[in-house]
Amino acid sequence: MDLMKDDMFRWIGGILIGLGIFCTMVGVFGTISPPEGNTSQDYLIIIGFCTSTLLIPGIVIFAWGWKLGKEESELEKLAGYLKSYRRIKTSDVAKKLGKTEYETEQLITKCVKQGLITGYFDRSSGEFFTYESLFEEVKRPDKCPNCGASLYTRLLSGESAVCNYCGATFTPPPIERSPPPPPPIPYYPQQQYPPPPQHYQPPQPYPPKVQPQAKTFPNLMNVKCPGCAKVFDVQQQARPFRIKCPYCGTEGMMA
Repeated sequence: MDLMKDDMFRWIGGILIGLGIFCTMVGVFGTISPPEGNTSQDYLIIIGFCTSTLLIPGIVIFAWGWKLGKEESELEKLAGYLKSYRRIKTSDVAKKLGKTEYETEQLITKCVKQGLITGYFDRSSGEFFTYESLFEEVKRPDKCPNCGASLYTRLLSGESAVCNYCGATFTPPPIERSPPPPPPIPYYPQQQYPPPPQHYQPPQPYPPKVQPQAKTFPNLMNVKCPGCAKVFDVQQQARPFRIKCPYCGTEGMMA
């Protein structure tokens, strides 16, 4: 359970208890010496209402928050105790806590669920192993080197094995562990695009911009009309040829 949630219950309970006590005291003083226009019966109703809606619920909520906080504190102490051991029998923890093995397993399971400690139970040996002990486990011998009896005890680095039949004690050789491989380099493949259709043509570059040139009119000549005296252009042709003024309409021959 989160400690902030425990504190919230205690705060809410304390506020309700304070309001309940204040309202109850007001009702008590009003009952002893009621002001004019009121009776003692009115203040007794106020006392009953404040007691049932503020004081009693506040006490219950405060007690619940205090209980949750106490359980959380016990779980933290248990997690710290388990972390100090790489492996420990559940029966030994139960004797230290004064509880049954089933209750002790339930408490350890709560510690694991709340993330206070990481580990696992070994049902064959009745022990709890921390997560760090996984990297310290050594290869246990199959048989006792003294009497040849089968061994079933899991061993961690630095521990000695004891034969249950002949009582011989021996230490297995440590396991040479290679350093863990480096993490793989993430590979991000390039995005694959579908092939273009057969009629697809890549865009062509824009042609260079051509500056416009002034219009030229070759084979033109200026002629002055004898009628209106205005000048206009005519196309040169084989002479003589007839011309006509576009302004006044005068016609003539160009020799």
